[in-house]
Amino acid sequence: MLQKPDCEKNDVRRLSIFERKILCRLYYPICKRRQWQKRYNRELEEFYNKPNIVNVIKSSRLRWVGHVVQMDDNELPKKILWTNSGGQRGCGRLVSRWIDRVEEDARKLGCRNWLVDALDIGRR
Repeated sequence: MLQKPDCEKNDVRRLSIFERKILCRLYYPICKRRQWQKRYNRELEEFYNKPNIVNVIKSSRLRWVGHVVQMDDNELPKKILWTNSGGQRGCGRLVSRWIDRVEEDARKLGCRNWLVDALDIGRR
């Protein structure tokens, strides 16, 4: 069964919470004026000066789809990527496809022509 579109927002929220929880454990609470305090999210972001987990996953998704685009046309992952599954969708808001998510991620990360770029890299 296809997932609802709001699942991605929920997943992003859960991943962000998990990342902050791990960072809280890595960067222990601090003792100020003889009282232990947890660190705030801003402090954690300053200490951990890396991109958040959601952006890492999105860029990895783009890297993988670039790899698939460069494959031969008879390879199974490429066939699956560009094949329309057919069937009917239910009433209401349309469920987006995986490739739709990839295009949305590319727009958010500033890659306008990701498909053309991936094909150019493959031709080199």
